[in-house]
Amino acid sequence: MLTLDTRDFERALLTYASATEKDMAEVLNRAGRNIAYRAAAFTKPAQASQIRSDTMSKEGLLAGLTRARLKKKGITRVADFEAEMKKTLAIRIGSARYLRAAWAEAIAKFGGTFKGKKMRGASAKVIKANAVSLLTEITALVNEPTGAKAESAEAKMMPALQEAVDFVAADMFSHAAKVMQDNAKKTGF
Repeated sequence: MLTLDTRDFERALLTYASATEKDMAEVLNRAGRNIAYRAAAFTKPAQASQIRSDTMSKEGLLAGLTRARLKKKGITRVADFEAEMKKTLAIRIGSARYLRAAWAEAIAKFGGTFKGKKMRGASAKVIKANAVSLLTEITALVNEPTGAKAESAEAKMMPALQEAVDFVAADMFSHAAKVMQDNAKKTGF
């Protein structure tokens, strides 16, 4: 399991709350939404050429995926299996932004909007901070059929999440410094 380094982020939360005089629940939820936005932006989509190459490199893989897709729909025979295989490949290529879409629900639950495709199997769980519980939690959920694929998805999403946490921390420090500087000017320093 991969972990995040949140030390700078934790310091940024305290600095930002102190400088802006906002309550901590508001600061946490705002930071959570900003992290979800940035994580979506920093999660790199798969390349169509790589998806095509991976799917076509193993003999029989595309045919097997096509049969599985059709079986799931209750279809046992089709007139043009070749066309169905092309459709399966197009569906796989169309899911290139699947991991990025996992952040969409988190953004919406924090009150933001996401301009991207929402995909089945990609969702998020969010716990928002309030006056009683100063905890904000984001969990991006992606449905993966095997443990290896789940680990691969995590390995692709965690660097984007770390980059998002670092970006938001730096932004909070920057904003807090500006607010403190403005306040110092107002008081004559």
